[in-house]
Amino acid sequence: MIGGDIRGATCLDLFAGTGNVGIEALSRQAAHVVFIEKAPAHFRVLQENLTACGLNSNATVFCGDANILLKKLQKAGMTFDLIYLDPPYRQTNMLRDVLERIAEMGLLAPDGQVIVEHASAHEMPSAILDALELSKTRRVGDTTLSFYCWHNLPEGTSL
Repeated sequence: MIGGDIRGATCLDLFAGTGNVGIEALSRQAAHVVFIEKAPAHFRVLQENLTACGLNSNATVFCGDANILLKKLQKAGMTFDLIYLDPPYRQTNMLRDVLERIAEMGLLAPDGQVIVEHASAHEMPSAILDALELSKTRRVGDTTLSFYCWHNLPEGTSL
């Protein structure tokens, strides 16, 4: 799902589910992945999967509301080279809000990329707050990956 060279990258797997995408990133030598999952049952499986793969040392795992945890990451001064969003398909209406928060909080590194996995029937905006722009899409059946990068960086940030 991720593609490209992510060796040494810091990643955020938001709406992580059982952690497949973040675990793939770690297996491809990402430096660290932060996982956020709200559902306790998925969270437990995610922890078990990380343990089974021996990847706990390069992972931080949170169970809770994405909005609250994004604020926590911002307060900690964290930025990410790759942010992967995969909310439940029934909740795609929240994607724009989450992308706006990511842009406003400056959670994406200057050369970073946000990948949004969503139902192909859901059309994503071409720009978010004149800050993030849709750079490409990749459709795989009923699923589309939409790739966003910085169009205008937040003040005080440079490439």
